[in-house]
Formats: sequence, structure tokens, C-alpha cells
Amino acid sequence: MFIGIFILLYSSVMLFFINTKEIKYIIFSIINLLIYILILYYHHRIKSLPTSGNDDIRFERLALNYYDAWINGYTPNVFQNSTFYSQMIASFYYLFGYNSYIPGLLNILIHLMSILILIKICEILLDNKVYTLIILTLYAYNPFHISYTIITMREISIIFLILCFIYCIIKYHITKKNKYILFSIFSSILASLFHIGLLTTLFFIAIYILIFSKIKILTKVIFSSTLFLVFASLLIVSNDTKLQILDKGREDVEMYRTDYIISKPSNIIEYPIYIIKKSYYLLAKPFVMDIKGIPDLIAYAEKLLYVVPLILALIFYKRLIKNKPIIILIFFCLFLSIVFGIGTENYGTGIRHREKFVFLLYIIPFYILSEKRRVRIKSEKHV
Repeated sequence: MFIGIFILLYSSVMLFFINTKEIKYIIFSIINLLIYILILYYHHRIKSLPTSGNDDIRFERLALNYYDAWINGYTPNVFQNSTFYSQMIASFYYLFGYNSYIPGLLNILIHLMSILILIKICEILLDNKVYTLIILTLYAYNPFHISYTIITMREISIIFLILCFIYCIIKYHITKKNKYILFSIFSSILASLFHIGLLTTLFFIAIYILIFSKIKILTKVIFSSTLFLVFASLLIVSNDTKLQILDKGREDVEMYRTDYIISKPSNIIEYPIYIIKKSYYLLAKPFVMDIKGIPDLIAYAEKLLYVVPLILALIFYKRLIKNKPIIILIFFCLFLSIVFGIGTENYGTGIRHREKFVFLLYIIPFYILSEKRRVRIKSEKHV
């Protein structure tokens, strides 16, 4: 039964690709689906992927705990704060029976849905389908992205909702239809069920209104100030186990080579420096001196994929500033670097968090190329 339901779900998503009426996207999605399913089979039947370890095992164990508790009528053993993703998997176990492939198949389905939203964003910001395909390839075939999608992790669900959020904000900016603001709020609340820190994306709506909207100044100030206070409160009370242990003066906290512990400031005046430092480390780690092997080298190469677009954004800012949706996108990526940076003190974890949003920055160089091409064609017409 579960195979039939998943075939139906996958068929429904493929219909959306067909509705794009672009054979390139249809072929891309089919090939991508087959490759991901083959990797899923390899992960389960031949050898576990390198990224599989403590985190995905915890989510799987918790899902099984919920499943066993629901069918046997007892209280589940909950051993971690983040439970929604495991409950979602457990609900599929409850409906169709336990099958080890269910989490991976569900993640791949959400991955295909994320590609659809990314296509929609690219169609707004770019006018070149070849560039869009290159961005989709960089997104879908990033080895870190593949690994975190195949194993039992919540990353792809968060990515999908982040894409939905920024797509709705950009659509609202273009159309001024209030439904898109409501959809973005819904995406933010739903994303917070997977990662509580993403509730702070509600504050990004305040940033958008303050900088980009044309509503009355008084309304801007009141609305933005309210959301800013909520955002600041969430940052200050954020839960960081290793930092709490250090603050208590314990010396037996387990540290790893990839850790970079930055203690919380003792007063609110020092918080801006703390936030800047944490955000910088999220985006900049690993440094050259951190490279000790092939995994570090791959992580460094991955870093360059979004550092280069940021440098290009600074160089060509006069060209980018004319396109407000692109600027909104850049602001959003920098905002997320703060949100995820605050709760990260290990660049291995940092890579996982970066992969949730940095692929959006890949759009920048291709937008610059599109603009150059448009200007060249326009000048040739006048000759």
C-alpha cells in the first residue's frame, strides 16, 4: 500500500514539472529522481553514507519510539527537544507500517518540491533557462545536499519551507497581494516546527516592510519595532548546551577539532559584536589553516561557491541595486546567516546550516551575466 501511495505522491509532483511545459525541467527532474533513489538504495543496502551518524540515528530512533507507542498505546520515550520531524515520519509508519525506506522517499519527494519552488524563483529573477538549469544542478547535485536528503534528517523540509518563504516575499513585492504575506507567515511558523530558530524569519518580514515597502512611516516603525523585540528576545534566550556548560565553569565538556566556542557576552551592549562574530564564522569556516584532510578540502571548496557570489555582489552592487527582488534575496541570506550562526559552534554543523540557504546566492553571478547580455543586445540594436 505504501508503495502505491508514494507512486501517487511522486506522480502528482511530476505533474507540476510537466505543467512548466519545459522539457528541460522535466528531464532534469526525472534523472534527478532516479539518481537519488539509487543513492537511497546504496545507503540502505550496500554502505551507509558518510554523513550518517548520531543525528539521523536519533531521529530514526525517536520516530520508532513514537510509532511503537502509538500502536501499543503507551507514552513514547522522548529524549530530545526536536520532535516534529520524527513525529511526521512516525505518522507514515503508523499509516503504512514500518519500512526503512520511508524517511528517504519522503525526503526525496520534498526535495523535488523544493526544485519546483527554486525554478519559480529563478523564473522571476532570471530570463535564461540555461542559467536556471545550472543553478538547479549546483543545488541538486551538491554532495552535502544529497547526503542530508537521503539520510533521516529534517534539512530538506527546512530548505523547502525557506524557499517557500522567500518566494512568497518576492511575489508580494512584485504583486502587492496580501495572500503572499500570509503564506510567508505560514511558512515561517511551519518551519519553526522543524527548527525553532526559524520563527525569527517573522522578523525578516519586518525588515522587508521597513526597507522595501511604501507603507506609512509610523506603521513601519510600530510593526518593525514589535517584531524586532521578539527577534532580540529569541536570540538572547537561545539554548546552547556547550555554552551553558562552559558558563558554569565545567572543564570536562567534550571538544572537537572543528569546534569554535564563543562564549555569550555578559551584557546586551556586547551582543552586536557577538552576533557579527558568530555569523562570520558560519559563513567563513573552514579557514585554510583548518584543512587537515579531504573532507575539510571539500568543505572549503563548498564555501567558495557562495563566497564568490557575495564578492561579486559587492563589486557589481550598482547593477544589482536596481533589482529589488535580488537585493531582498541577498538580505534574506545574510539574515539567515545570523539566525543559524547564533546557534552554531562547529563548522561541520555550520556546513549543514549553510546548505539550507546559500544556494540562493548562486543566482547572483547568473543575474549579472544576464544583465550584461541584455545590455549588449540592447546596444547592438541601437547600432
